[in-house]
Amino acid sequence: MNRIKPAYIGVMLLFSCGAAHAIPYDIGTLNATPYGSGAKTVTGTPSFEDRYIFDLTGTSPWAVGIGLSNIPLAFPGLPPLFDISGLNLGVYNSASAPILDSDANPLSFIGILSPGTDYYMKITGTPTGSNGGMYVLGAVAAAIPTPETWTLVTAGLGLLGWRHTRRRATHKASGDFAAA
Repeated sequence: MNRIKPAYIGVMLLFSCGAAHAIPYDIGTLNATPYGSGAKTVTGTPSFEDRYIFDLTGTSPWAVGIGLSNIPLAFPGLPPLFDISGLNLGVYNSASAPILDSDANPLSFIGILSPGTDYYMKITGTPTGSNGGMYVLGAVAAAIPTPETWTLVTAGLGLLGWRHTRRRATHKASGDFAAA
């Protein structure tokens, strides 16, 4: 029993370290307030996978922009302290269907997403610096107006134009506009 217990603890530690980067980060509802991850440091594994879960509210589609950047840190004549090779961004829906073709542009996404499902960003890479690697992630979303909204805006502008024309005609008829 005494030999099995240390082996069991060692195996549990091994699995807990390997799964550390598999834990998803729930960033909540993505909206017009930009989300920024700050500098995220990854170390200790040959490669990593981080997931950021987000959702969208409302009923109309959202324009979503996501950017990812490696933060290499190196001094002349020394190997890099922080660097990531093969840094890649993927965007998926809750059914793990890819929305972003990571071969097209592996570090950014601009597209239209519909609310009502969870999405996640999957970030992968291999830390190659002596202290690992660092990256920063930013995301923002803006609601796309529905056709009903555009109709109301157009009608409102039309009413303002009609009112301005009537007011101008009224002032012109009453002689408020003096000839200069």
